[in-house]
Amino acid sequence: LLNRLPRRSWSTVRWETFVDDLFPIFDVFVHVPEDQLSEAFGFVYVETLTTGTPSVLTASGILHELDPGKLKGIMVVPFKDPAAIEAAMRHWIAQGTSPEQRLEMARVNTAYLNTVIGARQKMERLYEFYDHA
Repeated sequence: LLNRLPRRSWSTVRWETFVDDLFPIFDVFVHVPEDQLSEAFGFVYVETLTTGTPSVLTASGILHELDPGKLKGIMVVPFKDPAAIEAAMRHWIAQGTSPEQRLEMARVNTAYLNTVIGARQKMERLYEFYDHA
């Protein structure tokens, strides 16, 4: 499908080893796949959750294995619901989050993820894989 787009309208992004450093610059992270399986392996969700980045997400991929009530800094919206997505984005932008709030969200989320999926171990294995690929 990319070949149907003008050549300069898209680019390929190689795996970023230090992707965790990118998430804190976002005012809000939005990841809203259109089906329940689109978020392969859950790493995008894990990365944003463990950095405390305010997020708008749909119940896809790894979120089926998690209790959103135990996570901080997320708003889960229905699939393909532009009004809900926009409202959640506006909420985070209007509210804003301080560095201290983000650190607390990251702490809570990382602790919870480690009890459920061993997030730290999965991320270390993922980085190791891409470093040797």
